[in-house]
Amino acid sequence: AARQAVLDGQAEGEGGRLPRGRDWAAEVLCGVHAVPSMSHVHVHVLSRDMRSAKVRHRKHYNSFTTPFLVDIDDFPLAEDDPRRDAKRMGYLQRDLRCWRCGRDFGNRFAQLKEHLEEEFDAWKRE
Repeated sequence: AARQAVLDGQAEGEGGRLPRGRDWAAEVLCGVHAVPSMSHVHVHVLSRDMRSAKVRHRKHYNSFTTPFLVDIDDFPLAEDDPRRDAKRMGYLQRDLRCWRCGRDFGNRFAQLKEHLEEEFDAWKRE
């Protein structure tokens, strides 16, 4: 009920309002995975901040922060597009890098998650 009230504009979400004047469309990711995880076509729509309990390990994070996530405007991929060979490209096994500042966390996912909270707080203040 509380979530729906926020979505309907009848209540304010946790953490208050974010700054006005932003290009909110640039803060939303919309795409498909280069190698789908399900047999039916599905589109991912998510906020760029990567703050979610559903993002639980490197594979999840990298599937949304590397070219493994194909922007909806690039879909479908051309036959010769290198993203089609995601395993060879190693997108999901890459080191964890902050989507915002580029800091390399290697395989330290817990540290990345803490850092993402700091980045989110800084982003809200901008």
